[in-house]
Amino acid sequence: MYLFKLIVLLLGHTSSYTHIGLTPRVLRGSPHPTILCSQQPVRRSCFLQPGRRMFLGSIFFAASPLFPIVSNAFDNAIPEKLKYKDRPKQRGPTPPDLGIKERGDLGEGLKTCAPGANCFTTSGDTEFDRFYLLSPWVPKKGEEDKAIEIIASIVSEYPPGQNKIDGGGFSIIKSTPSYFYAQFESLKNTYIDDLEFAKAKDGTGRVLVRSSSRLGYLDYGVNALRLNWISERLRERGWTAEELTPTTHPDYFSQNGRK
Repeated sequence: MYLFKLIVLLLGHTSSYTHIGLTPRVLRGSPHPTILCSQQPVRRSCFLQPGRRMFLGSIFFAASPLFPIVSNAFDNAIPEKLKYKDRPKQRGPTPPDLGIKERGDLGEGLKTCAPGANCFTTSGDTEFDRFYLLSPWVPKKGEEDKAIEIIASIVSEYPPGQNKIDGGGFSIIKSTPSYFYAQFESLKNTYIDDLEFAKAKDGTGRVLVRSSSRLGYLDYGVNALRLNWISERLRERGWTAEELTPTTHPDYFSQNGRK
């Protein structure tokens, strides 16, 4: 088994390990292996990226029974994910400018969307960015202060594989009273989508939203289906959270072949 682990690591495949107490971070431009850690409710999943000095690290990990090799999928992936474990991984790089930041003329907000039918956000020009623009979600009266906490609770119950999407599972990376960030993985090719919610800083209690694929031009309706699953449960609580349909975003649904 240890020899097999060594061979896998030397071939450069990304391997995942579970550790306790690591701080999430990404070291870019380093010749050393890079540790990526994502916070989950019970433990953190850390991914070792190949570097030029992988050989010595490979010997260490292969010789230790404490670091078993498991699938790259998140812990809550559906069982069918195992059928595609040997497919090339296409996770894409984590966008460097996620979170609430100054967005030029748009002011503070979440990241905008690049050209393509694979993203929705509340940040954009109401005239030129209608293709992907969302209205901020409005909590029910009395739930403004705990809005992000409520969203986090709903997302934690999200069922991977619903509507045949996100079969690779998801991981909650960050959750605070003002900001929430999670990653969702596709079933077959490990595409990663980034999901963000943030409390608007204008004192209105509104929630800013962004759901986006990292790779490609189309998403085949995935981001809309994910947001609709979440918003439906918020509307049941009395929130104002628009359902995404061919009427609200006709170009997106048309290009993705959704009706």
